[in-house]
Amino acid sequence: MSHLSAAQWQRRVRHYWIEDGLAETVLGLGFLGLTLLLGWNSRPHGASTPLRGLIQTAFILALGLGTRWVVQRLKWRITYPRTGYLAYPRQPWRRRLLRILVAAGALAGSAFLALSLWVDQTHAYLTVMTLSMAGLYLGAAWSQAWPRGAGYALVALLSGWAAGVWWAHPTWGALIRQGGLHFAALGVAQTLGGLWALRRYLRRHPHPIEEVTP
Repeated sequence: MSHLSAAQWQRRVRHYWIEDGLAETVLGLGFLGLTLLLGWNSRPHGASTPLRGLIQTAFILALGLGTRWVVQRLKWRITYPRTGYLAYPRQPWRRRLLRILVAAGALAGSAFLALSLWVDQTHAYLTVMTLSMAGLYLGAAWSQAWPRGAGYALVALLSGWAAGVWWAHPTWGALIRQGGLHFAALGVAQTLGGLWALRRYLRRHPHPIEEVTP
């Protein structure tokens, strides 16, 4: 009989979501796509148009709202036939609403702080962006028992250092100031890390459950 605490069980449930590497692979590919869009919009000899801004905004919304949908469909085809379906408990709507409001307030406050710092000191804005991304990955690494998250936090810190070095680059400066270097580095790291985790997962569970049941 297991003696895991309720908090440990919750961490195990959350770890199940990232165990197969699908979530970070999809997000990594999304980050790479976002990097290409940012690069397209920040070309030194290309004029920005409302259509480009609309496409970029639509892509960001799709990345934020559609990643989980895509991962869930992949899990239905790859993960659940091998290790079973795990229903994630739904919190009461009041608690979900509170979390959404808190997250929205934190995002708005961070954006305001970043904008204020950017107006006064450009590299302070870069510091806030880098530390925020690294903090998100460290928090996920702790809450989901996800060691790779700590590695991605390190990637965020290193990409922030590189962005500070190349902030005023005549060709890539505009892309870097939009976070392009962060998204590119994290996109490559998460895509490779996710594929590596998926390979390990498929080696441990090569066949669907029905195929190995006598």
